[in-house]
Amino acid sequence: MNVEGQARERSGKRPRVVVFVVDGLRADDVTGPVMPALSGLALDGVRCTAASTVLPSVTRAAAASLVTGCLPRRTGVIGNRIWTPDGVVNTGAVREVLAMRSVRGRAVEAPTLGEILAAVGLRVMVVGTGSAGCAYLLHPEVDSAGGAVVMAAADPDVGPVLPVSLHPLLERHHGAPPSSEAGSASMLSWAVDVASGPLLDQIDPDVLVFWCGEPDEIRHAAGLGAASTMLGHIDAELDRLLASLRLRNRSVDVIVTADHGMVALPPGALLGLELFDPLPAPLAELVTICNSGAAFALHLPADAHASLRHDLVRWCREQAWADGVYADADYGVPGVRPMAEAGCDHPLLGPTVLATADPCALPVNPHGTVAATHGTLLPDDVGIPLIAHGPHLVRALTVSRPVVLTDVLPTVLEILGVPLVHEVDGTPIFEALAGLPSLAERPHR
Repeated sequence: MNVEGQARERSGKRPRVVVFVVDGLRADDVTGPVMPALSGLALDGVRCTAASTVLPSVTRAAAASLVTGCLPRRTGVIGNRIWTPDGVVNTGAVREVLAMRSVRGRAVEAPTLGEILAAVGLRVMVVGTGSAGCAYLLHPEVDSAGGAVVMAAADPDVGPVLPVSLHPLLERHHGAPPSSEAGSASMLSWAVDVASGPLLDQIDPDVLVFWCGEPDEIRHAAGLGAASTMLGHIDAELDRLLASLRLRNRSVDVIVTADHGMVALPPGALLGLELFDPLPAPLAELVTICNSGAAFALHLPADAHASLRHDLVRWCREQAWADGVYADADYGVPGVRPMAEAGCDHPLLGPTVLATADPCALPVNPHGTVAATHGTLLPDDVGIPLIAHGPHLVRALTVSRPVVLTDVLPTVLEILGVPLVHEVDGTPIFEALAGLPSLAERPHR
């Protein structure tokens, strides 16, 4: 079917839901002086003051959980770099995720939002300014489920959009994405043009997932305070996006959140594989380490002796920099938590040990260059903003109970009236929903 010429009779009959994710946004960033538009949405709409992300608090684990409502134990995406029987996969690169998909059949093991909506004739469009792999993970079944994935950081193998058949349409309406030299602000503005322009009208998605890759990169390189200008730009572009979408013939409900917060590092802090240089033999020869920010997933071979697993767990717990240490079994080491508590106990891809770093206890030297990070257990890292606003959401409501990133998907489905037919870890934020009957009270479609 020709997407460009297709008439969508259902337009206007359902709300359009926008899920706007700001990579590395802290809850205390949302203030009137810095982000006036988002602060206004929070005051007039729903503000969840005890929202948290998943563990580990890193981008691609959060992305997979966002669009499935499931913890990493069900998505199979344990971090930014994940172990598989065929090698370590960098989930920021589409080609590596595609390779993983070809081996195990799926990029994300749990059903994703795009698939759930496609089953009832609805569509998802993703627009991302972070890594191309992150955008792809938000809708990895796009070729079969419909919709679109637009990658402002165009992937060298597949280009700026999937399905690739949409490339001429994107090029005609919006041109090529800005080069990296143009800067992240230009990339964000281009992405908002796409998310509010002719391509959106041709796809006519029921859910628009917009992933803003900043202020994450700025903060990693230059610290928390370096992001104030970018935060203002993000706020203005969010406001522009929503203003444009509201001119269409569909009502707009928006959920704004983050994948993780950020925490500052001491000057010169070391936060790489060098932390494991003291790991003794034979552990050093056997272990595979997948680092994601301040979180480290350590994998031993399946046939590794139980004594080696115990030694690895004990070594990690003894490191001064190690804050949380989770293990795949009870090895009798005090202070070690079960992997199930982290939600990373995947039966095949789960690590032997998941260790998170305490930034204040990291070793330092003049060569350390990372100024801020995430993947820790600190509240400013695991805690995230979660703000919802729109005609189907309650006005001026503060939700103080714990809310998790996995609650976004079931909440979106409630707004759209789409039932969940499989088990997820999240639950709808029912108190935020205004005038919507429960699914049990809705007529069958």
